[in-house]
Formats: sequence, C-alpha cells, structure tokens
Amino acid sequence: MSKKRLVRSIAPLLLLASGVAAQTQRAPLKIVVIAGDGAINDIRRQVAVVPVVEVRDEYDRRLPNVRVVFTVPATGAGAVFADGRKEFIATTDEQGRAVARGLRPNAIEGRFPIRVTASGDGRQGSAVIWQSNTTASREAAGPGGGGKKKLLLLGLIGGAAAGIAIGVTHGGGSSSATTAAPPTTLSPGTVTVGGPR
Repeated sequence: MSKKRLVRSIAPLLLLASGVAAQTQRAPLKIVVIAGDGAINDIRRQVAVVPVVEVRDEYDRRLPNVRVVFTVPATGAGAVFADGRKEFIATTDEQGRAVARGLRPNAIEGRFPIRVTASGDGRQGSAVIWQSNTTASREAAGPGGGGKKKLLLLGLIGGAAAGIAIGVTHGGGSSSATTAAPPTTLSPGTVTVGGPR
C-alpha cells in the first residue's frame, strides 16, 4: 500500500479521534450561586431562603436548558422541598438560572450543605450552598446581631435604674445624705479600717 493511500485511509480515523479528544477535554460547567449561600432559615416560621444558581460555560456564557439537581442531607440539620423530597430537579431558564423552589427547613438546628450538580451537553459541574437552621428570631440571628445589642442596651438601662434607686433610698432626701463616709484605707503590714471617730 502506498503512503498516499495509507494517509487517505487513516485520515478519517485521525479526525474522529481528535474530535473525541476535544470533547473529553472540554471544561466542566460552572455553577455560580446567586442566592441562598450563608442564609439563615427560621424553623419556627418554616421559612427558608430559596437557592438560586446560574450555570455558565468556560467563557462565562449563561447556558439555558441545563439540568440542575439540588440535594439536601438525608439526616441532621437540613430541609425538604415542597413535595417532602430531599432532591429537587430544575432546568435552567433563558438566563441560565435554576431555582430550588419550595425549600423549607426541618426542625433541627445547625449548618448544612445543599449540593448542586449541573449536567448538559456531555459536561457536568458541581457546587455546594451552605445554610443554617435556627429557632432564634431573625433579629437575634441576623448578621448585625440586633437582638444582642438590644439585650446589652436593656442591661445598661437596668443598671442605671438600679443605681438611681440605691441613691434615692440611701439619700432619703435629707441633708445628712450629702455627708461623705470616710474612705477605707489599707496600709502595709497592718490592715486598718477607717470609720467615724
């Protein structure tokens, strides 16, 4: 067989092999978390922050019609979706976004992961969204710690009120209340407690 014939017969196989290699080397899908990461869910009110992700290719182009699966833990702190399942399947819209609708916290406090996987066009991608469940009010659990600030302020006001009450009861409104008591003194070696003489 001549070299030309050999090259002609092998050329289609080489093209096919290079196409397969190019497909296997394609970059994984990117999952960008738009909403829900670091969120605090209210167990008492059964309110959770709904996760939203965006799926992109290696050039940061948003990809529509990509299958996205959101999975919450089977045990411990976590959540369920509207139908009581631990998994929610969505498809990205024209903007490349997928929303895990119907999420609500379970009754266990703590931090938990929501695993996200995207697959389409022979490629995959994954990400993790972290959320926490709490029975504390939003004020106390919020990023500003508003509840703690209020407790501190109430403590300061209570302390000031107690100080005023002590001053009034010990003062009694008479002129003798203005007489200062002699200070207590300490000297090296012997302890001397001073008082009226």
